Amino acid sequence: TTTTEAVSTTNNATTTTTTTEAVSTTATTTTSTTTTTTISCNVAECFSCEANDVCSVCKNGAFLFEGACLTECPQGYTATGFGSFNRGCEPSCKKGKANCFACSADSLSCATCANGFYLFNGACVESCPADLYRSRGFGNFGKYCESIYACDIQGCHTCDEASVCTVCREGLYLLDGACVAECPLGYLSFGQGSYNRYCQKTCIPKENNCHTCSGDACVLCGNAKYLIEGVCVNDCPVGSIGVGRGSFNLQCLQLN
Repeated sequence: TTTTEAVSTTNNATTTTTTTEAVSTTATTTTSTTTTTTISCNVAECFSCEANDVCSVCKNGAFLFEGACLTECPQGYTATGFGSFNRGCEPSCKKGKANCFACSADSLSCATCANGFYLFNGACVESCPADLYRSRGFGNFGKYCESIYACDIQGCHTCDEASVCTVCREGLYLLDGACVAECPLGYLSFGQGSYNRYCQKTCIPKENNCHTCSGDACVLCGNAKYLIEGVCVNDCPVGSIGVGRGSFNLQCLQLN
């Protein structure tokens, strides 16, 4: 940088004093360093990961679902894609698809059907299954299938919170959460009328070919009947063989 200052005049001569300042420039060198991060990808059937053990592309025909590779999509999801790579799972329900007018909040099932279809187990069907369901609603929207029986158990009138039948109707007998037309061998029938009938495992000596009881189970059969699981039967079931002879103490033994 050059600076000119102080001009004096003597005998018509002009003297110019020039002062020169030296500016020192220092060159700065910046070094750029690149760091490489390795992503762990310990996901079966995964081709590449986007984060540690989070798959982004599956291989060998596997379906990508929430960072994992599955052989099939879970319930409520539909498989997408084809070939060996880039296959995935998407929510099954889409508005306007398969006669669905509105989907559930998670898009896994339909909530309202259109075009006169009936809502049944999250899907839209043309008609409700016979015997167990009745049709409800009218028009093109909001029709659905209603279970005739409690808990979808044929003949059931009342269920508990665990969807186990507790009361049968139509003259059926309650047996282990199901409604049956008659009680099996080794059980006695209780109740009358259309409701509250049930089967109870009860052993009564000299009843149902049992000679000796122990609690609710028979331990010794008579009349040449075979003992199996606390009841007396005419013949041993498949997978077992009858042993003993005479009219008493015949048994069914399981084959190995």
